[in-house]
Amino acid sequence: MYDVFAAAVGGKQPNGRFRPGVIAGPYAEHDLAHYVIDAFGAGLARSGARPYLEYDPEVSLEGAAAAANAKAPSCADLVAFGQARPGGVAVEVARGTTSANRSAAERACQLVADACGVAPLGVRNGDRPWLGQTTVPSWWVECACLDASDDQQALSRASFLVAAGEALAQARCGFLGIEYRDSCRGSAAAEGGDRILEVHRSGWFKSNHPILALGAGSGDEPSDPTAHLQTLLGVLVDGRFGYATQSALQAVQRRFALSEDGVCGPASWAVLHPVERQGSVGYTTKEIQRELSISDDGIFGPQTAAHVEAFQRVADTTTDGRMTAAHYRLLLT
Repeated sequence: MYDVFAAAVGGKQPNGRFRPGVIAGPYAEHDLAHYVIDAFGAGLARSGARPYLEYDPEVSLEGAAAAANAKAPSCADLVAFGQARPGGVAVEVARGTTSANRSAAERACQLVADACGVAPLGVRNGDRPWLGQTTVPSWWVECACLDASDDQQALSRASFLVAAGEALAQARCGFLGIEYRDSCRGSAAAEGGDRILEVHRSGWFKSNHPILALGAGSGDEPSDPTAHLQTLLGVLVDGRFGYATQSALQAVQRRFALSEDGVCGPASWAVLHPVERQGSVGYTTKEIQRELSISDDGIFGPQTAAHVEAFQRVADTTTDGRMTAAHYRLLLT
């Protein structure tokens, strides 16, 4: 069903802009890897492959291989960033992997190194459960070392994360026998989705975007919705709604002429989410897919567009297959 299962070690809110140094525990798992798999998935989808993107932090634990196997992909890759090792990009494969998968991993290592300006550390055998328990050819990719000075300098470049993801897409396309298309060439021709006559709403979007105000998540357990809000705002992600989060939210409310009450309700959630259309990739696309009860692969393709259009027809709005603030507001009411 899927060509590539691409997962990130940590991070499930990839909508915020990458800003080094704004991550705090217990949400340290909201790291860089999810931005890489966004670009990885975009490159694969653009080239005509079908990826499934996984942002759940739990995928880094023992259930990762089971999650991948359940999707029955042709291959499965997990992206991470290393620590306490020499700087550079390193790829691990299972000891008994195929020669084709090992060769593709070697190419991936070199492509990431060239694109991102880090050292290629090569491919080595790994004993991680992810590698041993996946039933398809797999990689464990560490794009850089977070505490190596050379890699820190490379990571400061805005293009690093996208370049790493595109390099991985190029290598995997070669493994799959698919011609890789970079962003300058545009997407491969694809069939349109069948017209959907009826859409089934799950209520997921509303239940995961509650009204939030100062103090949310400030008890014993930080708040996942607050962490998501903070990621969308581009502020410190700690799952606790403090004055910095409130101030950033009020700035957004002021920009969109909303009531500057510092409370995140349906109107604020709606304007915080980006416009999504066919070709979009990422966590917001997953949110839309979960609401519309379709496969949540994170790729806004023809079928997702057809379901969005069906939702728009029911809601009696412009039927253009795009999700805008007005449509997010409808999902929240």
